[in-house]
Amino acid sequence: MRICLAAVVILSGFGACFAGPAGELKPDYGQIGQDIELVSVPDEEQAYYQVQRTRDGQDQLFLTPNNGFFAEGRLMCGGEGLEIIKQDRLNQGKSFGFITGWNKGDIAEWGIWLENTGKLNAYVNTSGDNDAVFVIHLDGQREVFASKSGQNGQPTPAGWGRFSVKKNGFYKLKLECLKSGTGKSKVHWIELNGSSAEKGGVVRLRWRPSAAHTKFSSSKVEGPVRAWVMEMDAMLGEHGFYSPVTTPFGYYGPTWQANGKVGSGFNFSLWSYGRGKKEPPVDQLSHLLAVGSPKARFGGFGHEGTGVKVRGWAPLEGRQTQRQAIALRLEPGETYDTYYSYFHASDEKVWKLFGAGNKYNKNNTDPADKSLWVGSFIEVPGPAQRQRTGPYQRRMRYRGWVMNADGKWYPLDRMRNGNINRSTGLTHTKRGVNENGWFYLQTGGWKRYKGKPNKNFIEHPDPTELSEVPYMDREDVMTIQSMPCEIEILKAEIEADKLVLGFGIRGYGGQVTAYWGDKDCLTLTDRWQNSKVIADDANEGLNKVVISDISADSDLWVRLLLENDRGRFFTQKSSQAK
Repeated sequence: MRICLAAVVILSGFGACFAGPAGELKPDYGQIGQDIELVSVPDEEQAYYQVQRTRDGQDQLFLTPNNGFFAEGRLMCGGEGLEIIKQDRLNQGKSFGFITGWNKGDIAEWGIWLENTGKLNAYVNTSGDNDAVFVIHLDGQREVFASKSGQNGQPTPAGWGRFSVKKNGFYKLKLECLKSGTGKSKVHWIELNGSSAEKGGVVRLRWRPSAAHTKFSSSKVEGPVRAWVMEMDAMLGEHGFYSPVTTPFGYYGPTWQANGKVGSGFNFSLWSYGRGKKEPPVDQLSHLLAVGSPKARFGGFGHEGTGVKVRGWAPLEGRQTQRQAIALRLEPGETYDTYYSYFHASDEKVWKLFGAGNKYNKNNTDPADKSLWVGSFIEVPGPAQRQRTGPYQRRMRYRGWVMNADGKWYPLDRMRNGNINRSTGLTHTKRGVNENGWFYLQTGGWKRYKGKPNKNFIEHPDPTELSEVPYMDREDVMTIQSMPCEIEILKAEIEADKLVLGFGIRGYGGQVTAYWGDKDCLTLTDRWQNSKVIADDANEGLNKVVISDISADSDLWVRLLLENDRGRFFTQKSSQAK
């Protein structure tokens, strides 16, 4: 049985396809609405394609916006397509009617699985423009055609191609725009039919790759971990992604550009409470203590949850390479755990502070037992109408080291397994140790792989020692265990209507601002009742300042902020003036 949607009669040496109603596509045509089955990848153990086969007795496959892919950019899906409930998880619960936004060089592609050799016809249905020019590519063969627009904007057959399939297996069919015309072209679907399409199918994937997660650890470390260093190396490619390091407080790290080089900015976020939750008392809020540039701001966020983050500074601008080393240090405390983040400026060959902050110790864990862990994930954000990059691989490579409470360093030699679907036993990720001795984590691609649920870790047989890398000599280690500047309140007293402050500065002096009020507002400056610049150029060492005309009926809380060309630094805690 063949249901042809072309509005013309095509006669050829391999049969006839008779006219059907132009612009019509139904749920019982070809593979649409069929269940997805797993097909083994030839010559690759425990690898599979997710195939949606055509119905028995039909030799048709329909390539639609809902099972197609393209690079993030100008192309976009729109309109309303068929409701395909069984596979809505692959398409964000949406169904589209066309792909638009075509310009010269834009390419959309589909994966197909063909069981048979023989002839394959491709009919492209378009609307909106009569002047755009496209080419269909399949296995080194190509056919060029011009777009057409049907009556009242309805899709109409615009072009067709004849292809010869010489062996069964996986193929990618690509549709490339050679000329954009008026820029209004819409590609609705491509119908494939012929002897090679019998029992064939469309390879299905999620619209964008699912996130891949992992954690790293050392099998040899003794005692709690208090610091780690992680070097990351992105795979060169054409598609960007987000791959920060995960920590006990949130995320830390950069984004990665499509060319495989690191982005210019960092994310250092400390969560306070989750979405929809009530704000806890002020003293339980996360708060930033320092940033490593005078350009940086003490900012916040409030989307998935609420917390604080460094904003306004792109520390890697002008020094963006394929690799980036970052570090994190933990100082546990009774009330707050303090996290210090650093990055390696490869052009200057030095480590620099990015940000530091406090997170409330809500579990009242003994500080001596606190241990810093490190993980990572790869994520591709974006909605189904634009971010259709499911088959495009993203890979990050890692090597790192941890320091225990005694200051001893150990290489990371374990990578956690994960992202295994419980119902299928498959994973969309790949992970392991590559030929250069780096751990790697990957998401995206046409294939799915058999997971290893009984294996918790991937073991590294011979990890790189800290002494073997050029950016972690003795001075470097000291840098990531210290701060470039510090300010501390040594005296805070109320004398009549005056507030007398004595404070010490270590490192570099600069401008000092005082914040005070009858409540401790941490470093959340917009919540303090009063603020004033008390020194334009305070010196390193001891300093004394008197603030006059203080109106205080009770004790006051005070916090100081030091600002100079090394960054902005709050006192570690607020002081009470009596």
